[in-house]
Amino acid sequence: MTALTVTYDFSGSTILVVGAASGIGRAIALACHKAGANVWAADIDTSALANLPKGRNLHPITLDVSSSCACRAVIDDIIASAGQIDAAVLTAAMQIRTPIDETPDELWQSHLDVNLSGVFYLVRALIPVMKQRLASPKLIVDLSKIEGLSGIEVTPRTVTSKAMTKHRDVANSKELLEVMPALASVPDASGDPHVRGTGTIGGSVANNDPNADYPAAWLGLGATI
Repeated sequence: MTALTVTYDFSGSTILVVGAASGIGRAIALACHKAGANVWAADIDTSALANLPKGRNLHPITLDVSSSCACRAVIDDIIASAGQIDAAVLTAAMQIRTPIDETPDELWQSHLDVNLSGVFYLVRALIPVMKQRLASPKLIVDLSKIEGLSGIEVTPRTVTSKAMTKHRDVANSKELLEVMPALASVPDASGDPHVRGTGTIGGSVANNDPNADYPAAWLGLGATI
């Protein structure tokens, strides 16, 4: 039997691994670091974090995921230092190993605080970073104010949606709803209100995912891009 070896190159990426002091989290943190990533290894166990290998671009950071403020502060610290977060792996968890009838309220609450609230706090803190795609580019080009790149044009033979047309404009177009209701209904299933209010058709195409909402609709309608 031939062994299958998979290698990754995460050079230039900033990755947050939560629960990185031991177990699966530690293994993931070390694997990402070996693949070239700038790894932030977070855990509540400071002594175990101290046992991580010392190396450039491997940053131990203490985090109690049951604290909303602590989760937000860690995300802010990483952004301030690295400029971006390209990926996050959340492995922090605790297990109750006592029978239900012997589990005190305090232990049960701690279980919920880490395994449930901790995930919520981290994801809530990460979502604005993911939406804004925080980074430190040398040059930023803003196309959003160029009027000629947005809008929907309907003629007897064609329907044209320009690249900077926002999802909400597609959904609110009365002309499009009359001639091509299938396309007008796509934004309702796209992301959340923030995405629909700021995301554009051009951005959806540039993502180049045929399984995404707009590309799938366009393929079904036989559109020319």
